[in-house]
Amino acid sequence: MVSNPVIEGVAVVTLRALETVDDGKGGRKLPGALGLLPAAVQEVIHHSRTKGWRSLYAGLKPSVVATATSQGIYFYVYSLLRGWAVSAQLAAARRQQRQRRRRAREEGLQLLADAEAADAHSAAIGVGASLLVAAAAGCINVVLTIPIVMPRLAL
Repeated sequence: MVSNPVIEGVAVVTLRALETVDDGKGGRKLPGALGLLPAAVQEVIHHSRTKGWRSLYAGLKPSVVATATSQGIYFYVYSLLRGWAVSAQLAAARRQQRQRRRRAREEGLQLLADAEAADAHSAAIGVGASLLVAAAAGCINVVLTIPIVMPRLAL
């Protein structure tokens, strides 16, 4: 749970320089042996020589704030939606169990008590439900964080 935000923070810090120099044009060739380096590295070198290394990280604070906010919203919404999915699954399982008990009583049979999961957050849901919950959480996260991300991209 902690590793994902940490990795996001490392990615923001390391990739901020590439976001700064990426103007969409590309194609700048540096003289000599530097011309053999990948285009992105050449852009970083050129930018650092002309504007300084500090300018590569000009928008780092807003990027970190936007990333932290986005991660927090995503995990909160995912947890909330997963709780609802697990609750719905448990409710369906309880309905089926009540129907089986009713049929068994009507037929004069006795059923052994099924173990039910009481905690909605520890119960397992299927892969499809997990993917739907994650996709919905991602969509809600994007809608809620667009006002934060757009100014960050403009820096």
